[in-house]
Amino acid sequence: MEEYSEELCGILSKIEEAKDMLAQLTDEMDDKDQSTEDVDEAMDALDDAIDILEDLM
Repeated sequence: MEEYSEELCGILSKIEEAKDMLAQLTDEMDDKDQSTEDVDEAMDALDDAIDILEDLM
């Protein structure tokens, strides 16, 4: 896996950026009293992806 560490770091970074964007979206939706259930589920999936990638590295 060491040969792919640079690529994995790049992917991990993009997933973390996506998670940050979803967090901002969740805040905006909360402000508008909209349901964030689906966005929360997506954030959980990104957390799982981050955990898996970190285990690989």
